[in-house]
Amino acid sequence: MPLTCLSRCLRTDNTGVEQLALTKNLSITVAQQLFNKEDVAWSDVVSYIANTSDPTLYFFGPTSIADTLSYLSGVRNSIDRKLNLEIGYITRAHTYVAITGSASTNWQSGGYDTKRRLFTSAARYNVGVHGLDAGGNPIFDRVGATSTCLHEAFPGHGLQVPLAQEVDCQLSAFASAPTSFVEGWALYVETFGFVFGLYDDLIQRLGHYNANMLRANRLQADTALHSTAGGGNGWSYDQAWQSMAANGFAAEYAQTEIYRYITMPGQATGYMIGKLKLLSLREYTKSQLTAAGVKFDPLEFNLVLTKFGGATLDDLQQLIETYVAVKIGVSDLDDGPESELFGYDLITNMFSATLPVIGLGRP
Repeated sequence: MPLTCLSRCLRTDNTGVEQLALTKNLSITVAQQLFNKEDVAWSDVVSYIANTSDPTLYFFGPTSIADTLSYLSGVRNSIDRKLNLEIGYITRAHTYVAITGSASTNWQSGGYDTKRRLFTSAARYNVGVHGLDAGGNPIFDRVGATSTCLHEAFPGHGLQVPLAQEVDCQLSAFASAPTSFVEGWALYVETFGFVFGLYDDLIQRLGHYNANMLRANRLQADTALHSTAGGGNGWSYDQAWQSMAANGFAAEYAQTEIYRYITMPGQATGYMIGKLKLLSLREYTKSQLTAAGVKFDPLEFNLVLTKFGGATLDDLQQLIETYVAVKIGVSDLDDGPESELFGYDLITNMFSATLPVIGLGRP
């Protein structure tokens, strides 16, 4: 599946370069408002975000762990209050966003607790450490907190996997699902921060764009490392590292990312490729329904995507086209391959049903 993502990326020409340029411009626009001045360069944004001693961007000091937990809890509550704008259903378990209790290295990537995997009802995501302060206390990211919660907890992976367990979708099928959907969905729901009003906070909006810089950089670097276009051998490690450094990523982080691109060709491209495809499908659905005089319902659309999240992007395209055809009355699900694809009378029955709400499921 990752190689399929890489193949798609190679066919999209300069998508990575274009997304990098777009995200840089958006970041600069936010920085102009934050700094209250017009003359802002990309290097100014990089320097600003890298300042781990700025309390508006990072948590540090003796209470950094407690402060981070408290802040993440507030973000989660803000998301929960707005979920019904995009998500009309809930699963039995929200993913619990936890943080590591200590930092033994200067930099530590975020990740799921290996003892409590995402495929359990009490999964934990450990937020990454951005080094140690002068007192030896771990430094945690504040600027990217909203994007992290949306991506890793609800309505990102914390919705995908429990929903796969609770409805018809087989967990084994989801576990082998394309990265382009699994991670594409998580990036797609990061954009809900605009709908929910969470990115009205300029710091959090800048954090969202900073996260997108990474995914855009992946499109460029992962593709360039493995591209043989024009008879070349692709980028070297040093070229990839220089690219990431120029885009503002710390040396330790850039090293880890590049090793990932080398050993798993195409996997990292799936994030942005999937997000762009889902946004495209959403725009297609909205425009088609509007033209037919049918109201676009984001809750229905998102449910269709998550209900069949084990599908490839090509299959999702077919699924959405079928959904649109049914909604505007030019097709039905009584017979033919569409009825087997949907599994049961999705259009008439599924959207009125909600799964039981068992609190927030935080252990």
